[in-house]
Amino acid sequence: MALGLAASIPTLFMRRPAIPRWSRCLGMANIGACAGIVGAHGYFQYTGERQKAYKRLERRLKRRSLEFWAIFWDKTLMAQFNPIIQQYVRHNGIWYTHHLPDEIYEQPEDYGRRLIKRKKAEPNAMAPADAEVQPEEPAYYTQPFDYADDLRQIDAEATLEKIEELEAEKVALLEEAEYLLFINARKEHEYCHLGEIDDDERQTRLQEIHLVEIAYNRLRGAAHSIEVRLEKWRLSLQHKAIWEAAESGDDKVVDWLPKSARIDFYSHSPTLSIQEMEKFQTQIAAEVQRFEELVTDHRYSKERRDRWKKDLEDGRILLRAADYVVFELERIQRTVGGAATSVQAAAAEQAQLEYRAPADAKTDMVVESAGQVKVAEGEAKLGAHPLDEKRPGKTQVDKEKSTKPPDGSLESDQP
Repeated sequence: MALGLAASIPTLFMRRPAIPRWSRCLGMANIGACAGIVGAHGYFQYTGERQKAYKRLERRLKRRSLEFWAIFWDKTLMAQFNPIIQQYVRHNGIWYTHHLPDEIYEQPEDYGRRLIKRKKAEPNAMAPADAEVQPEEPAYYTQPFDYADDLRQIDAEATLEKIEELEAEKVALLEEAEYLLFINARKEHEYCHLGEIDDDERQTRLQEIHLVEIAYNRLRGAAHSIEVRLEKWRLSLQHKAIWEAAESGDDKVVDWLPKSARIDFYSHSPTLSIQEMEKFQTQIAAEVQRFEELVTDHRYSKERRDRWKKDLEDGRILLRAADYVVFELERIQRTVGGAATSVQAAAAEQAQLEYRAPADAKTDMVVESAGQVKVAEGEAKLGAHPLDEKRPGKTQVDKEKSTKPPDGSLESDQP
């Protein structure tokens, strides 16, 4: 503009058509302003400042769009705005963010988005170095322990002492549970034999019975938990003793197996176990799908998405282990089912043989008696030694058996 004004001063003294001087000054000022803007753009383009300015502007617009995106998905915050502001946020958060490149969602912190909102600094606030470190979010799935290392670290004497304490605690819990069962039965008897009472008294009696029943269930549940723990500890002590006794590693798997008076492990069909493992498969598959959705959701911070990515890997490993266990149990079920079918077929065949046995035995007895009669007649006629005539007698019996008609009937004996 200054350049235009300076250039317009000589024109004031020039003889030109009848154009007002002020119009000429304004025209030259406009020309000078445009020339100055174009010159400034050329200068900034030459020095690189123009490119830097565009990058900063684009970065600011992307950051602004991401902030609108975060505000739009925060339903609690959106509910506090009026409909006009909600429409404005929705327009900027959905329309403009839709055209942003994918790397913005992968690394939003590189584009200036603040993932953690920090509070205003207070005068008495601690320095960042002295502040407490935020604890890492725990894993979703419980990690398994190394059973071999656990056996090596078991203290047998301390474990036996703890087992005795838990046995005493289990007995006490069972006794208290039985006593509560006795109390509850008496209350139920009193309630069933009540006369005319009001609703408040009836509700009070029912609540008493209900509370005593809940206490009974808790005591029995605690006793059952102790029993399960004791069984695992006794089996671990057994494994430790056998493992340490076998120095060369020649211990057999039979020594490690538990003993049961209820079932035969080799003929048992694990139907309920398969159903329980299939429930695990369904649950874990749903959790894995949920983690896959959370990992790709960029509304959450990178730290949380990394934590969910680890949980996703653990879930996939757990799901694969559940598939292996179900496959093994189904194979055992098929084997046991085939063996049971063979046993049933053998039992049916044995029953059929036992059904036919009486008639066959009767036939053999008649034939055997006929053979003995013939042998006796030969011995009486020839006067031979019985041992010498025994072999021909057996031959005669076998001959009689071989000539027996297939229908089971017998011919009359001939003299």
